[in-house]
Amino acid sequence: PDLHELMAIADILITDYSNIMFEFAAAGKPVFLFAPDLSAYSQKNIFYFDVGTLPFPCVQTQEDLLEAMHSLDIKAYRQKTQAFFAEHVGLRESGRASQAAAAAAVDKLTSAVVHTIMPDGSIRKGIVQDETPPAIISSLYDKYHAFPIDSKKLVFINFHGRGYGCNPKYIAQEMLKRRSDLDLVWMARGNASLPQGVRSVPYDSEQAIMEIATARVLIDNTMMFTGFKKRPDQFYVNTWHGAIPLKKIGFDNPANKKSKNYEARNACNFPHVDLMLSNSRFASNMYRRAFG
Repeated sequence: PDLHELMAIADILITDYSNIMFEFAAAGKPVFLFAPDLSAYSQKNIFYFDVGTLPFPCVQTQEDLLEAMHSLDIKAYRQKTQAFFAEHVGLRESGRASQAAAAAAVDKLTSAVVHTIMPDGSIRKGIVQDETPPAIISSLYDKYHAFPIDSKKLVFINFHGRGYGCNPKYIAQEMLKRRSDLDLVWMARGNASLPQGVRSVPYDSEQAIMEIATARVLIDNTMMFTGFKKRPDQFYVNTWHGAIPLKKIGFDNPANKKSKNYEARNACNFPHVDLMLSNSRFASNMYRRAFG
């Protein structure tokens, strides 16, 4: 479930248009673009960068891919990659972003008395966050906003309930190092392998909404579904799940501009984000524009 661990042990990345290319290249490792459909894909106007300006070898056949791998000058490749990041991206990657986010989050926690926010019979089955009508989701937030906030509770969400991974995982690990008195809640679809000190809650459940509605800190790498309501005294951290995208996201993507559903979902999220994790000048400017 954690792509970053895979990147850490891999030597070479072969991809078509995934933004993983930039994260992998930032580690100085070789990236090869294998894009047989590049001509048709480029006509959709959904790239932030002209593929021809990217520092990665781009091929369209397996034979050319093998040749590019055999003939790669790694020193020249790294110089070209560093120049691209400096000119087009303004990369500020330090490898300590999760620690910085955890430090910002821990400052929002107090030593107030922890409340028990699990009233008997309050859990109702059948909630599916991406399918249940937004009006029902919204009414559940209203219901649980009547409960006090647990000042030591943090909720972590990775890809709408995917396993223990991405930036939320590393922020959780840092919180475990910093404090032993916290209630760390991981939203999961299915079984998730979690460390001691992190408890799992079914993502598609009323309990999940109760946990979100009563946590002091929320950490998500995508967007909450339409109907989500943030309380004024909650601290919402969004780490987004890609460092530097190639394909346009948010309102930079023409398809999203035409979508009322996307507009409504965005309105539930990014106007209420307190801290957005960014690794570059490019990403900071893009996030502000693409997410309004």
